[in-house]
Amino acid sequence: SIFLSTIANVPTFAQTSNNPSLVRVQDRASENNLSEEIAREKQGKEFYEKGKFNEAISFWQERLLIIRQQGDRVSQARILSNLSLAYQQLRQLDRARLAISESLRLAKSLPTSNRFRVLAQALNNQGILELALGNSQQALISWQDAEKAYKQVNDEIGILRSQINQVNALQSLGMYRLALKNLERIQPSLEKQPNDRLKIAGLTSWGHILTLVGDLDKAQEVFDRTLTVTSELSLTKETAELFLELGNLAKAKNNTQAALDYQKGFDVCNNLSTCDSFAWAAPNRINTRILLAQLNLNLELDRLEDALDIWQEISTDSLVAKIWEDSSLAQNDIKSRLISDRANIYERIYLARS
Repeated sequence: SIFLSTIANVPTFAQTSNNPSLVRVQDRASENNLSEEIAREKQGKEFYEKGKFNEAISFWQERLLIIRQQGDRVSQARILSNLSLAYQQLRQLDRARLAISESLRLAKSLPTSNRFRVLAQALNNQGILELALGNSQQALISWQDAEKAYKQVNDEIGILRSQINQVNALQSLGMYRLALKNLERIQPSLEKQPNDRLKIAGLTSWGHILTLVGDLDKAQEVFDRTLTVTSELSLTKETAELFLELGNLAKAKNNTQAALDYQKGFDVCNNLSTCDSFAWAAPNRINTRILLAQLNLNLELDRLEDALDIWQEISTDSLVAKIWEDSSLAQNDIKSRLISDRANIYERIYLARS
């Protein structure tokens, strides 16, 4: 599972069914062939999870050519859905759209016996693309449809995954109370989940929404609990993101702990490429987001020299510089206005705050 935004949106990769009662008849492919194909596709997933997106794309494209010749529409739909995720990470958004559209077209054409699981995967990953593009309402619809498809095959983990992602879409739409209500509804399912990335994603979303609605003590409890899980599992990126959340929570409490939590998150990820592998835009990279949070904190505390030092560090990032170039905002202009117009510059540079 990969986290693609401030709060985790959980993608779906191909997997064999855990329910022996499910019948999955393949187009010109036996069940044994399906298992073998999924095993082959896992190499692409391994590339993806290591941040080697070009390698993942090359691998899946090669597999796609082979299975097209075999007429296996199930595997085609599945691989195209995976390719969409990888294209997103490289900011090749037109290709991502085309891949997920073709995946959905193929999934909808499959026999009922195996349509819903493949369709659910494609819908889930379509939602991730829509949210990344700022289409929160469409992302919500995609994840609601994914939940319905997962229910058709009694996939409890898939249902939970789509429900967590729906919460993130509601948050993006500013519907915090409804997001919290939905999270509370799925808490029993989340509690039954073993300590893994999916559970961490749900708990992190819960703590984040609690912070937004002002239930700060409960948010602290949830984040502390989640931090224990990420530390036990040695999940570096998730731990760093939790320190960012804890820093934001401390800031909401007007607590000086905020600066310490931000720094802890930065230290966890510093010089570790695994923290920043999964983001197609610089503001989504965890170290960049932590630096931006530190910058905001220093601006609010009128620590302008410290703020300028942080900005100079951020602006050395080539991806950040490209964003400023695209927005016609010169770095020299940022530096000069940092001191003279603090309120305005906050709106321009604190990109990653959710």
